[in-house]
Amino acid sequence: MNFYKVEGLPYFAIIDPRTGESMKVWRHTPKQEELLSDFATFLDTYSLDNFRAVNKRKAGISVGELTEEEQLNLAIAASLGGGGESSTSPSDKVIQVDDEEKIIVDEWQKIPNTIGPETTAPAGQVTRLQFKLPDGSRIVHKFLKSDTVRHLFSFIKVKLAEKNVVDKFELLNFRDALFPKLDETLEEAKVLNSSLIVELNE
Repeated sequence: MNFYKVEGLPYFAIIDPRTGESMKVWRHTPKQEELLSDFATFLDTYSLDNFRAVNKRKAGISVGELTEEEQLNLAIAASLGGGGESSTSPSDKVIQVDDEEKIIVDEWQKIPNTIGPETTAPAGQVTRLQFKLPDGSRIVHKFLKSDTVRHLFSFIKVKLAEKNVVDKFELLNFRDALFPKLDETLEEAKVLNSSLIVELNE
């Protein structure tokens, strides 16, 4: 009870069996329908088979100890509003990764704000993707397997703009961030027939 800061009973939570981390807590006794809905949302978001690495900066490990790929992912996350240090204008951010290296990130500006019609290609060339938007609504759309991940970001950029949401966002395949994979095909990024989460960057 001390470890998880249990303030009262009954206590409802989802605990990661690998790390012991409390992933979800209900501060009240949920109704059955609410609990099932929350479970479904949680399972759409997280997976034991495919999860994003812990943010090592927050865990107290210096950025210099990260691998090159982890440093790049950290820089990209920072450019989308994740709290990295910037020394230039928002349109051309320079994030300090360590004492010797700076990474310039302006990929967001390269993502188009336009989308074409839904593909009508033969079934073997097509994948069906579902997106869960920040307001809880869902969109299902067909894409070519050869489309790039950048195409997904363009699609959601337009759909969010239609809802008057212009914030930067991340697409999550379980807990795997897709922004670092912008130029990979959907097949290469292993997102075929997936359910993706649209997460606004704070």
